[in-house]
Amino acid sequence: MSKKGRGKINRKAQVTIFIIIAVLVIAIILLVFLYLKPLAEIVKPDIARPVYENLKLCIQEKAIEGLFDIGKQGGYYNISSPFGYYYEITLPFFFKNGENLLPSITFFEEEFSRYMRDRANECLANLSKFEFEQQGYKFDIDFNKTKAIVSFDKRTTVEIEYSIMVSKDSSKVLLKPVKSDIDFNFIEKYSLVRQIIEEQEKTPNSLPMFFIMDLAEQRRFDFELIDLNDSNYILILSFNTTLKEEPYKIAFLIGYDLTEFSPEKEIYIFPIPEFNITRAEIFEYKINATGKNLSYYAYTDLFNISQTGLIKFDTSVLQNGRTEVMIKVTDGKENAYTFIIFNVNISKV
Repeated sequence: MSKKGRGKINRKAQVTIFIIIAVLVIAIILLVFLYLKPLAEIVKPDIARPVYENLKLCIQEKAIEGLFDIGKQGGYYNISSPFGYYYEITLPFFFKNGENLLPSITFFEEEFSRYMRDRANECLANLSKFEFEQQGYKFDIDFNKTKAIVSFDKRTTVEIEYSIMVSKDSSKVLLKPVKSDIDFNFIEKYSLVRQIIEEQEKTPNSLPMFFIMDLAEQRRFDFELIDLNDSNYILILSFNTTLKEEPYKIAFLIGYDLTEFSPEKEIYIFPIPEFNITRAEIFEYKINATGKNLSYYAYTDLFNISQTGLIKFDTSVLQNGRTEVMIKVTDGKENAYTFIIFNVNISKV
């Protein structure tokens, strides 16, 4: 065959190849257009906007509720050891037997992320209860793909990623993630707890009451201390917020190991029961403590305490409700603190 003949054949072969490639490209474009067209409507989510707004509102409400719920458990969603109980409430130890057990802020972000993942799936499951299906909506949800990312800063950010396809008529929409920004500074609360625990490390066998009182006054929060009468205390910090009418509370346990207590070196105050006062009468109780050359002080104008620890007064001076009075016992070198608590319900004639 001549060179001219071979040249013509090569040119025909090249043209044929170009035609085949062009046909394949056109076929691929048609396939993408025909089979993936519904997904293109992701950028036009108007049909699913009511669903998205409902989901966003639900997650916002769950996040606010969750912040209050986990606060009551010291920031935990699922509490791990060591922990204790106060009635039906499980609480974590942040300080026990001289050891600082306060987790990092990252840990609490992960705890709240797990909480929000479960709550987000509740929001997804509840979509059918808002009459969307009666309006022609259909949902394809993969609950296993739900993911929550929480970030604590001056504000709390919650981002929820999920797999939900919303269908209506002939349109399909893949919903975008929900991001919720909440005016709540968890780090600020965490910082106060950390300061208390760090101060507690300096006095591992006695509560740093004056430090807590000063800190509460400076940073404008309230606190409550509950003596469990087993060398363990519940400390509850309360903060006013704009999220709810009720205060935000974060509660945790502080525990002491008194098995190595030495009367020559330390002061130990024996547990004091709570007193229920139902009538006006003369009340007497002696604070029992071990140590040398002890002196007793009561931080109240309601009664005096003798230098032997005896409290004696007329209960008619008490107001109905709960009254807590801090008691200090000192040997001149070291101080120990406790509370005497009166639950008062005196009928007024």
